[in-house]
Order: sequence, then C-alpha cells, then structure tokens
Amino acid sequence: MKKISFLILITILSILMLSLNAFSKVDVVTTFTTLKSITEDIGGDKVSVTSLARWNEDPHFVEARPSFILKLRSADLLVINGADLESWSKSLIENSRNNKIMPGGTGYIDASSGVYLLEKPYGRVDRSQGDVHPFGNPHYWLDPQNAKIIAQNIYNGLVRVDSSNRSYYLNRLQYFKRRCDAITNIVRRMFTGISNKKIIAYHKTWIYFTRRFGISEMGYIEPKPGVSPSVTHLYRIMNIIRSEKIKIILQAHYYAAGSALKVSQNTKTRFLRLQTNVGGNISNYFLLIYYLGQQISQGLK
Repeated sequence: MKKISFLILITILSILMLSLNAFSKVDVVTTFTTLKSITEDIGGDKVSVTSLARWNEDPHFVEARPSFILKLRSADLLVINGADLESWSKSLIENSRNNKIMPGGTGYIDASSGVYLLEKPYGRVDRSQGDVHPFGNPHYWLDPQNAKIIAQNIYNGLVRVDSSNRSYYLNRLQYFKRRCDAITNIVRRMFTGISNKKIIAYHKTWIYFTRRFGISEMGYIEPKPGVSPSVTHLYRIMNIIRSEKIKIILQAHYYAAGSALKVSQNTKTRFLRLQTNVGGNISNYFLLIYYLGQQISQGLK
C-alpha cells in the first residue's frame, strides 16, 4: 500500500512540474520600451518582458538603478539596441553576474546585428567630433524595415532558450514582418503629393525614418552631436530655413526645447517635438511609426 501511495505521489509531482513548465514564461529584459514592445509582439504569452529605461527618457543617458541589476540577474534574455547607444548598461550587465546575458551568452541579443548602420565614421573618432557613435547612427529602429531585422534577432534569441515554442514564435515573427511592410506603405502614402519634403532636425535622431520616406534633412540645430550651438551657427540654420522654405524643425521629445524653439519662433517655422519610443498613449511599434508619419506629413503640408 505504501509503495502504491509513493508511486501516486511521484506521478502527481511529475504532473505538477510539467504544468509549471508549461505556464512558465521566458524572462526578458530590454534596455528600452520599443524593444520591449517588439519582444512582446514576437513572444506573445510565452514571455514576460521588462524595460529598464522609461519611454520618455533619453536612451543615450539612463540613470542606472540598483533594481536594474536585480532584474538582469534573473533574466533569461537581454535585448539591447547596440551600436553603442546604451553605454550605461555595460556595468549593469557585468554586475548582474548572469552569464546567460553576457555578450556571447545564449541569452544576449544585440538587436542591431545585421542592420546596415548609417553614418559610420571613418578614421579616428574622438571628442572633438561630438558624441559620435563609432559603429554608426544607433537610431535605426525608426525605419520599419529595420524593425524586421530587430524582430528576427529577438526570434533567434527566444528559440535559443525556448526551442519547444519555435513554431509559435515563427508565426508571430512572420506576422510582425508583414505588418512592417504594411505600415511602411501606409506612411509612404502620407507623404504622397508633398513637394517640399525638407526639414531641420535638432539631433541626428531621424535619419533612418527620413531616408525611408524621402525626406531631406537640410541641417541640424546641434553643430555636432551633443554640442550646443553658437549664435553664428543658429543664424546659419535660420538662413537655410528661409532659403529652402523649410516648414518644420524636428526634435525628439526628451531634449529641452531651447535653441530649436527659438529658431522656430524667429523663422515662423513649425516646431515638432515628437516621441521616439513606444509608451504613453502609443502602445505598440506600429502606432509609433504611424504617429511619426502623421505628425511629420501634416507639418510639411
């Protein structure tokens, strides 16, 4: 009788363990919210995703909190933007002592892998050039065609740590890529019929979006990335605005209005301070791209 009871107990425990495994989710940490959104699109109900940075923070400069290390310590996967955007994350990853999410580990995903990065500097890179990224411009997620590559990298990572759900992730990946093509076509139509698609930008944030949709960036409020403009430089920008009949100045929402707003007021140019990451009222990647297309196309009309 005792032997039968023992066998029944073992059977029950085995069933419970299988049930727990079936309901356990892959624990994913991303460096910022757009990567979180894309990971959730690919992982669905098989993942639990946390973003370290908030949507309204500058992803270049995020305050490293002790709670981040705890989140990284228990993560199965880490998704970073890469291209030298999140230098603040390096010490956090090291201090987590989680070998899975170290560079080269099974749970480490550099979302920029396979992306053709624009503005890659040649020759020596030093501080005299401003905040130049040695691997190229890291704002590549604002092109929905690059989002397909991000999603592919996330899929590859999920399959490495959870191969039993490969087909589930693959179906979601394929659907995500189709939606990227659809939003590209939708936003491209927003700019149809606009003849003067020229803008001034504050920082080189938008180049992947503007190149995808045929918009010309004629100058920057920053003379060099991360460098405050002189009065002479601002006068030069105002002359470009007048001569090229530019209608908008474009700036990411996390930068202070400052110089860009003054130039806008002096030239009677529209000043658009736009969100660059998923969050707030923008709940997913496709709404982010739609929002940008709508705001910029309306500003150019």
